Amino acid sequence: MDKQGLKSRYHRFRQWQEQPFNYQRPTDEVHHCNNCGEDFTGNFCPVCSQKAGLGRIGWRSVHQGIMDI
Repeated sequence: MDKQGLKSRYHRFRQWQEQPFNYQRPTDEVHHCNNCGEDFTGNFCPVCSQKAGLGRIGWRSVHQGIMDI
């Protein structure tokens, strides 16, 4: 990952940390869903409702989500 991309991710992370309930991911960029393969714009995939920027849903991620709760 290049320096500019890392800096951009860090700023988005800091924004989320400071205001987690008001965080808005930029919606003008096209995302590729790792779960179903659909290309979309916005915060959630219109086909499977996966949040943009997350990896594929599998047993490991489900287990980790349960353990976080």
